[in-house]
Amino acid sequence: MSISQQIQPGQCPIDPDTGLPECPPPTEIDVISVKRVFSESFETQEEEIEIPFEAPTLEVLTAGVGVLQEANQAECVSAEVNLINCFTIDENHVRIVYSLEVTARVPLDGGGFETSSETVIVTNILCLPCADREDLELECELNPRCIFSFVSERDDLGNVTQVTAFVEICIVVRMVAQVQLIVPSFGFCQPPPCSIISPSCPVPPPEQCNE
Repeated sequence: MSISQQIQPGQCPIDPDTGLPECPPPTEIDVISVKRVFSESFETQEEEIEIPFEAPTLEVLTAGVGVLQEANQAECVSAEVNLINCFTIDENHVRIVYSLEVTARVPLDGGGFETSSETVIVTNILCLPCADREDLELECELNPRCIFSFVSERDDLGNVTQVTAFVEICIVVRMVAQVQLIVPSFGFCQPPPCSIISPSCPVPPPEQCNE
């Protein structure tokens, strides 16, 4: 049995003597192009966002025992970020600027929800070794998630006028470069031959397709 027949993607062939997977020696050395990370840094940032609710008739009440009580429940529906800029400040620091849009909702006493959003601009400075190397590329990654929210303000009638939401943003910055990696291998995977469905030519398209 040839090497190409033995080696397939997945586990190495089982040695019949030991019962353990064992691969034969590589047959060649190949060069592959990969992205290498030279330095990386991350930080978890927590933002407190005040979201205004402007509906004048918004009432959030819940029936208690013989009395109507105000409900302070509010839900952070989503947190979305949009990277505005990410650039090097000096050899060890980068600045990242992004917009953060947070959406929250509160339940209405008559059913349904009232939803509102607020967008803020956030700036962070992170420590990152090799940040000023011109032969490397700066990558910035943002991953937000809602933590919790609550009704923070009401008017004199009990209508919700503001919800405060807390959002956590995981910020990852790295200096990378596309490099060539030398690896021992067994060669490239050979795709199976194409199967012929029909030896005849396909039916010509309708006449209107040629107009």
